[in-house]
Amino acid sequence: MELSEGAVVEREQVQPEEVAQTLEALRAVGFLALEERYATDDCCDFIAHTITVTTSTGTHTVYCYNECPAAFDAARRAIFALWPHEIPVKGFA
Repeated sequence: MELSEGAVVEREQVQPEEVAQTLEALRAVGFLALEERYATDDCCDFIAHTITVTTSTGTHTVYCYNECPAAFDAARRAIFALWPHEIPVKGFA
């Protein structure tokens, strides 16, 4: 599993069973059916997220800035739960 922010990339080993469970959760919430980009020009600064999921059948990448669909937020939480330690949100500020 990889987590990247800017030029910094961290990698962690995740058990195959956990990956399989998370992939099923992503399918269940509809992540793999999301469009490639969700972004609005509304007020203020937000943290953009890009989630890329690669399976045996292909790769699906979704970018979200500001208002994210519920399936994107559910996928982000499920993936973050796999990471073995807290993920500090640094941003570019």
